[in-house]
Amino acid sequence: MKIAIVDDDKASVGVLRGYFEKFSAETGRALPEITEFCDGVDFVENYRSIYDIVFLDIDMPIMDGFKAAERLREMDPDVFVVFFTALASYAADGYSFDACDFMLKPVLYARFSSSMKRIMRKLYARCADASIAVRTNYGMKYVPLSKLVWVETVGHKLYFHAEETLTSWGSLKEVAARLTDPRFVRINNGCIVNLDYVTGLHGNELDVGGTLLMISRGCKRDVVSRLAGI
Repeated sequence: MKIAIVDDDKASVGVLRGYFEKFSAETGRALPEITEFCDGVDFVENYRSIYDIVFLDIDMPIMDGFKAAERLREMDPDVFVVFFTALASYAADGYSFDACDFMLKPVLYARFSSSMKRIMRKLYARCADASIAVRTNYGMKYVPLSKLVWVETVGHKLYFHAEETLTSWGSLKEVAARLTDPRFVRINNGCIVNLDYVTGLHGNELDVGGTLLMISRGCKRDVVSRLAGI
């Protein structure tokens, strides 16, 4: 993942860098590649469409965050933009640039983490053609991640529940290593669920489109946390 941070306040940039390190450690994901820009002019004049997320401070000299966002949208209409500033009054104007979030300084880590979880899920959801290869007795089949509802292991077999249920073999640990998309969460020793299909949480049971799946005690905290980040 590539991140651009546009802010003339070095202290704020340092805080965000620290948050990214903490977030990566907590989620087990690689630390993103971060590029810093000290002002809006430097950012737009050197912009390349290589970033996944752009963090834009609004209150900057020469070219503020809104003007930089306007130029940015001319060059890249798809990149995720997060505005951050000390003034709450800017929030309404910020969303006119199709920003995915608006954070008030000083940004708290809980707010940052919640926002990043939502953004990452949107990033992965953009990859509609992303799929997982499933070995079956009839050869290899490719299941789009957006269609995969849950995976479970019963005995020595794996069942991939999508538009159809595919039977395979192997360990759920191996499947989990391949399902790095943040939409997927392990809810017990034998089941991984796509959060996009979760319709409710009832005690220790997860409602997945009408099917109730048991959440283990050891996994519940992570499951609830992930659901809260949707």
